[in-house]
Amino acid sequence: MAQPPNLPATPRSPFNPPPSLPPTARTGGPGKPLVIGCLVLLVLAGIGLIGGLYYAGQNYDKLFSWSLARIRDGVQERLPKDLPAEERQRLDAAFAAAQNAAAASRRDPTTTSRLQTLMLDLAHEVQGTATLTRKQVEEITGTLEKIGELGKDGPAPTPAPR
Repeated sequence: MAQPPNLPATPRSPFNPPPSLPPTARTGGPGKPLVIGCLVLLVLAGIGLIGGLYYAGQNYDKLFSWSLARIRDGVQERLPKDLPAEERQRLDAAFAAAQNAAAASRRDPTTTSRLQTLMLDLAHEVQGTATLTRKQVEEITGTLEKIGELGKDGPAPTPAPR
């Protein structure tokens, strides 16, 4: 028996979809917008790095003072309870002298490299979170006093032009 010609055909089963065209093969690499976006991001990062280095070079004294203030806060929290008042006063005076050295580094750029070396020594001495010993406090105070001495040694005054 033949089907009548005017009946609609049955829909295809979703489990047996019609054959589709094969996917077009990509020839390689990411698209142009992705490459251009990455290049723009790289250029902006380079500009930001150069700007940050320029700022650090122009404001070394401010960065030095800020880092000394952070170190001072950390050391004050970790001081031993039985530290004599004289040692505390000596430590405070050493921090004040080191802060003055920051201003001296602005006047004399040659002291900057010596300050950096002493700051690295200071950073090694104050690292950690445990309570400091008296010996550690003496070492920190000694390093701060060395930094303060650099601040006292200003550049030789240049004679006034005639």
